[in-house]
Amino acid sequence: MKWLFPFDRFEFVSVKTAAESAATLQHHTSPIRLFRLKAPDKQFAGVVSHNGFKISPVITYRNSFSPVIIGAFLPHQNGVRISVFQRPPVFTLAFMTIWLGLTWFIGGANAFADEGGLADKLFVLAMTAFAFALTSGGFWWEARHTKDELITILDGSEIGPL
Repeated sequence: MKWLFPFDRFEFVSVKTAAESAATLQHHTSPIRLFRLKAPDKQFAGVVSHNGFKISPVITYRNSFSPVIIGAFLPHQNGVRISVFQRPPVFTLAFMTIWLGLTWFIGGANAFADEGGLADKLFVLAMTAFAFALTSGGFWWEARHTKDELITILDGSEIGPL
């Protein structure tokens, strides 16, 4: 059921210190720009600090569900433990919530009222399934690649999902 919802939380450890991990990730991260004329040569865009980061993958195509990656560098006995949470952008989640809310408010009121037929009910259920598939598919497509890339860049090994 994890694939149904577009959120991912995981942890991994690295033999690097928190400062080394932050510097390495900063090397692979460009600043956020509102408009880009060409794609940056970095894998991520965002902000990296000594205690954490908030980044997004740099992609050369449109994917509104591409994850926002929020992480923290935590002390660990042999280096650093990196706790990561991936989610879609807030605007995308708000849009999908409004879209599904209107589908259920308008379509559901008609479909599940006394005069609603089977086609009306199936339409509302199909729109709901489509919204979940679109959101989850777009998110997990990027989240899988981003997770592997992040672990590789920071020389980490995954502890496991949370």
